[in-house]
Amino acid sequence: MFFATDIQAEDGIVNGYHWFPLGSGLIPEHGSMYVRDIEATGGRVVDYEPGALTFGDLLNRKLPRSRVEAYRVVQGQTYYDD
Repeated sequence: MFFATDIQAEDGIVNGYHWFPLGSGLIPEHGSMYVRDIEATGGRVVDYEPGALTFGDLLNRKLPRSRVEAYRVVQGQTYYDD
């Protein structure tokens, strides 16, 4: 998932945080993408409440490590950290 934090409209760039599930072989990090790439291949989580997660939450690994549980958190569903 890519969490957008701000847009540099004049450059067509969206800044944010890339989250990947445990075992994907990818490392979560902050970065940027072109607006055109997000428009072509991205989607939006319909039930996400803006501000429900902060950039600090993402950097501090507040999302679960599995894809299914992370989507549940983003949609505002309960997540229990066993």
